[in-house]
Amino acid sequence: MISWNLPTIVAVPIALGIGGLIGAWHGFWIAYVKIPAFIVTLAGMLLFRGLTMIVLDGRTIAPFPDNFRTISSSYLPDFLNGGENIHLLTLVLGILAVIVYVFLQIQSRNQSKQLDQTVESDGLFYAKIILISLVLLAFTQRLTAYAGVPYILLILIVLIFGYTFFTNRCNCQPQMCTFCQITLCTFYSKIVSRCFIR
Repeated sequence: MISWNLPTIVAVPIALGIGGLIGAWHGFWIAYVKIPAFIVTLAGMLLFRGLTMIVLDGRTIAPFPDNFRTISSSYLPDFLNGGENIHLLTLVLGILAVIVYVFLQIQSRNQSKQLDQTVESDGLFYAKIILISLVLLAFTQRLTAYAGVPYILLILIVLIFGYTFFTNRCNCQPQMCTFCQITLCTFYSKIVSRCFIR
């Protein structure tokens, strides 16, 4: 992006693709060769850090373009115009998040009951929902009083839901499933590490 003057919209997908290939390489060694994940991760880290030192000759590449740095340091604009002291869009998103959370928990509990599965007691269930909802609302209040929802938080939420959806819906062979999960983990870690570069 800096050395070749690539636009951010091109450089980021290339970097993520390379991260996915690295994840596939790690997944191969873990799933098929049966090398422990910790060893593969540590060896990969040492290998790629060494390659980085060789390729960059020990220097840091900077400065990154402003539109790239925006990913990690900017906030979602307040489209609802809440004013100076309150970020109204963040408040609405936080309340929607609590409503969706409560709905999904109740739906999951009802499905478990229909399948005659063991569920926690009513008191414990509602206490859990209330506690987590209060934590979400407190977090929303902090974001609302500051500058709103950072873009990096939106990216992390999408990644968490994407990874959770994929790992819960994976119906492939155990080795392939491990391979896919490791590839996704490495891919997501590359996204997160790139987003925190300022």
